[in-house]
Amino acid sequence: MAEENGEWYETRDIGIAASLFVSGVPLAAINREAPTGRYAQGRAVFCFEDADTARARVQEYFRGALRVDPQALLGKVSEYRRLIFNKEEL
Repeated sequence: MAEENGEWYETRDIGIAASLFVSGVPLAAINREAPTGRYAQGRAVFCFEDADTARARVQEYFRGALRVDPQALLGKVSEYRRLIFNKEEL
């Protein structure tokens, strides 16, 4: 579901990705290729800066303790879907 790659935190879960961004973790890139390795299924991989902060926020997410603005979260999910399916740049 998620992994760290060097200094980045990576996930293919759009809900986690949107939650990380809305909670203040900067999105570095979206890798739409991901042809090999753990993400060989071809799904987009969201790459976030500051892996330590991202990891802490993901733990909060799974504990149900992460609080974000619901409208901002839904807006970010919609934006990420558009970026993925229309192959738009950040």
